[in-house]
Amino acid sequence: MEFGAKLQEARAGSQMRLARHYVDVVREANTVYLQGSASSVMALRAFDLERPQIEQWRAWLLGRAATDDQAAGLLVSMTLDGERILRLRLAPGELVVWHESALNAARRLGDTAAAAAHLRCIADAQVLLGNIEQGNAAFLEACALAEQLAHWQQLADALVTLAEHESSWGKLDEASQHSLRALEIYQHVGDRRGSGIGLRRLGWIAISAGEWQKAEGYLQEAHAIALQTGDLSEIGATLHNLGIVYNRTGKFDKGSESHLQALEFSRRIGDEQGTIAIMLGIAFAYRQQEKVPETQDVLLQALAVAKRTGRIRAQVNILANLGLIADDSKDYVDAVRYLEESLAISRAQGLWYDTCVNCGNLIFPVLGLGLFDKARTLLLEGLELSVTIAAVPLKTTLLASAVYLWMKASEVQTDESIQREMMETAAYWTGVVFACPGALQANRAGIAVFRPNMESLLGLERVDDLLNQGGQVEIDDVIADILATLRAASSA
Repeated sequence: MEFGAKLQEARAGSQMRLARHYVDVVREANTVYLQGSASSVMALRAFDLERPQIEQWRAWLLGRAATDDQAAGLLVSMTLDGERILRLRLAPGELVVWHESALNAARRLGDTAAAAAHLRCIADAQVLLGNIEQGNAAFLEACALAEQLAHWQQLADALVTLAEHESSWGKLDEASQHSLRALEIYQHVGDRRGSGIGLRRLGWIAISAGEWQKAEGYLQEAHAIALQTGDLSEIGATLHNLGIVYNRTGKFDKGSESHLQALEFSRRIGDEQGTIAIMLGIAFAYRQQEKVPETQDVLLQALAVAKRTGRIRAQVNILANLGLIADDSKDYVDAVRYLEESLAISRAQGLWYDTCVNCGNLIFPVLGLGLFDKARTLLLEGLELSVTIAAVPLKTTLLASAVYLWMKASEVQTDESIQREMMETAAYWTGVVFACPGALQANRAGIAVFRPNMESLLGLERVDDLLNQGGQVEIDDVIADILATLRAASSA
């Protein structure tokens, strides 16, 4: 062999050893992070320090992975063995790029287990980017591959991540089934960390269904496991979810305390997705306490992070909350602007749960501007979508919006008999909202303000009778009746 060829071979060998070294750096940082507590912070700092070299040698491996099995294997390892720490340090778009290149390498090597793991990570990142169809397809493929291989840990990881997103899409039954199956697998294989994540998912599903006591039970158990394992990310996540439960049940001091503790953990490890979610929780508590400037400040900070990192669903939630704050201040023009921007994104991305919520919330400032036809159109859209979503808080939110619409419409009605009929209907629906165990406190409070007007026209005894009647019926039956009324009016 000529000297030049030997030199080139030696150089290639040296470069491969360097690449392997930085694969080991990522793996070691991920391993140390999973040890929890102070180790997690040390691991993140070490990764940040070495990140320029990690990215350089990842690019070197990527350039050779199509023809060099050793390079392909190292590319797969770097991305998969560093999964947890990469999720904290890379934006969703970057995660898709890293995992897709590693997926291609895994497929070329015939490593089906690695391919399933990369598909799960790609699916998670795609959903965070708002690419619901791509994300769902990748989840289903990941689950199918893991089940085919009888790789139960991989299957549980895919199911529990899928469940997180299914709950945000309003598919609560599917999310619950997938979370319970994942939890069963984690418990069977003795994975305490996974069991905690499964319990937290079940807690979040209970929150979405308005089952506050059940949610708190799941989350307290998940929080205890997170403390035992020292997982800072999960400690912060369980505190955040508990804060939501406390806020939704009116325990704002306790909710603020939980969220501030969660924010401290999230910022310690640089978890931007977690930070955004927690800031939304803090903003909710501030809003309930009528701290308008503080609420707006927190939301605008969160929106800047969400836009910088390309987190689409977070942008939907933050814009909606900015709209609600503007509505509270009777700034109906800004409220409509923020909420319509949020609604446009949620429609475009197929986020149907968020679309329903946006339709319901947008009705209030739209009516503030006197746009009754637009309000009816929004209510019709929201109610039609809600029929496919098994979430009581969502349905009571839309029903509260219907009460508001009927009451506002009655105020401009000149025919007293029609005005009386509309108020009776609104009082009946109010009884339905008050009786629903999963109804949000804010919904009950929002429509309770109309009671004096109802009593003034209908009398105290009649209002009480209508509220009692409403409390005896199922919310789905009432929604079906409203839909029939709105559809008839729109086709007339």
